[in-house]
Amino acid sequence: MTRPQVLRITLFCLTAAVITITAVFFHVLMQRMKHDEQQKIELWAEATTQIIHADRQTDIDFFSQVIESNTTIPVYITDTMGSVIMSRNDDRSEQRIQKTVNELRTEQEPIVVPLYGNQKQYIYHSESKLLTALRFAPLLQLLFIAAILALAITAYTSIKNAEQQQMWLGLTKETAHQLGTPVSSLNAWVTLLMEKYPDDEIIPEIEKDTQRLQTISQRFSKIGSTPELKPTDINATLKEAVTYMQQRTSQQVVFKLNCVDQPKIVMLNAFLFNWAIENLCKNAVDAMDGKGTISIDATHETKRVIIDITDTGKGIDSSDFKNVFRPGYTTKQRGWGLGLSLTKRIIEDYHNGRIYILKSEHDKGTTFRIEIG
Repeated sequence: MTRPQVLRITLFCLTAAVITITAVFFHVLMQRMKHDEQQKIELWAEATTQIIHADRQTDIDFFSQVIESNTTIPVYITDTMGSVIMSRNDDRSEQRIQKTVNELRTEQEPIVVPLYGNQKQYIYHSESKLLTALRFAPLLQLLFIAAILALAITAYTSIKNAEQQQMWLGLTKETAHQLGTPVSSLNAWVTLLMEKYPDDEIIPEIEKDTQRLQTISQRFSKIGSTPELKPTDINATLKEAVTYMQQRTSQQVVFKLNCVDQPKIVMLNAFLFNWAIENLCKNAVDAMDGKGTISIDATHETKRVIIDITDTGKGIDSSDFKNVFRPGYTTKQRGWGLGLSLTKRIIEDYHNGRIYILKSEHDKGTTFRIEIG
C-alpha cells in the first residue's frame, strides 16, 4: 500500500470517527433537551390546571411564575374540536398556528386539562428554537469538516505536484546536461570516421545512433522547460514515429497506420509528441512479448484529433487503468515505470490534450486513446 493510499485511509477513518462522535453527542444532547422540555411543559400544564381550579383563597403567585417562566417553548391550548384558544411563544399568524396545531395533533398525545363539568382543554407543544437549531448542528459541522478536508487535500495535492514538478525539472535538466557533452564528442568522432573511411557501411549506422542520442538529449532538455508549440502536420509526425519504430522493432511486430493523406495542422512540439507515441508503441511491443499487431488510427474532428493506439497484447486489468500512468508503476522486472507517466505529462500538461485507456480485454489487447486539438 502506497503512502498516499495510507494517508487517504487515515483521513477517511478520522473523518468517520469525528462524524460518528459528533452525531452521537448531538443525539444524546437533543434527547436530554427534549426530555427536559417535556417535563417543563407538564409542569406548565399542571400550573395552568391549578390556576383554572383555584378558589379565591388559593395563592396562585407560584403557578403564575411557573407559567411566565416559559419563554422558549411554544405551547398551544385548544378546545375539544382542535381550535386554538391560546398560544404562547409563537408570534406567527393565527392560520399558521392552527396549521401547526393540526400537525401536532397527529404527532403527539396532548396534555388534558379538565374544566368544570365534562369540558376539557388540550395542551400541545412544539420544539423550542434552540432544539430545532441543534438538529441542523451536525449537518453544519459535517459541512465545515468537509470544507476543511477539501482545503487540506487541495493544499497537500498542490504541494505534492509542485515537488514532483521540481523533481521532473531537475531530473530532466541533469539528464540533458549529462548526455550533452558525450553526444557532442561522439558526433565529432563520427564526422572524423566518415572523412577517413567514406566507403565504410557501418559508420552511417553509427551516425544514426548518435543522432538518436542527440534527439533524446533534446527531448529531455525540452521536457525540463516550457516547450514551444508550433503548427505541425500531425499525420506526418505520426508517420515519422511509426517509421522509426518499424526500423527498431522485430519484423514479427506489424504496424498499421490509418490516417488521411491530407495534412492536419495542430499546435505540437514534434520532439515531445514523437516521444509520447514511441513510448506507447514500446509498451505495446512489450505487452505482446515482441509479436503481434499495433494499429494506430487517427480520426480528425472539427476541433480535435483522436488517435487510438491498439495492440494485441495481454491486456490491462480495469483496476489498473489509472495506475499505469502513475510514476514508478511497472510490470517489468527492470522497468522504471516512467514511460507512460512521461507520455501523460507530454500529452496533458504540454499539449493540453487527454490520454486514457479506452478499452482492454484479457489476452486480446489494449487501446490507448489520445485526444488533442
